[in-house]
Amino acid sequence: ATRRITIAPENSSGNNRLAWLLVTCSDPSFWDPNRAVTLASKAVGLRPEKPHYWGTLGTAYYRAGNYSESIKSLDKAIELDTERESFPQHTVFLAMAYWQLSEFEKARHAYDEFEQWCSENEPTDEDLIRFRAEAKMLFDGDSQSRSSTEGSRQVNSLTTSQNE
Repeated sequence: ATRRITIAPENSSGNNRLAWLLVTCSDPSFWDPNRAVTLASKAVGLRPEKPHYWGTLGTAYYRAGNYSESIKSLDKAIELDTERESFPQHTVFLAMAYWQLSEFEKARHAYDEFEQWCSENEPTDEDLIRFRAEAKMLFDGDSQSRSSTEGSRQVNSLTTSQNE
């Protein structure tokens, strides 16, 4: 039997946490990006000063395939995240969103920032490890299917920059 979780509309933290789960659960069969966008939008509306709420909204938009809105929300998250508490999550999804829009230079810049953070902080967080693998699969898989040499050059440059 399927159970539906409901959150009080004024509970910004609950809305954000459920939205995050609905787009980052390790089992993609639980993903519900459209519901996550709705929940994360509520959280942002209630507490717009919270960078991780914007990050959740950006991630939800990414999963829903709305890459332009994803970038806007993730940029806002990074702007507000002065302590860089959620910086790696924001930048890895920002890199993937830019990649989906064929903005390869911006994708590389965001991914390089993510990789630099990882090399300095040696993350053991399972989510970050999964997000890193997802980004690599996106970039590497896209290079396999691209016929344009420019796209392949961008992918190779992006995925090998971490080894330099």
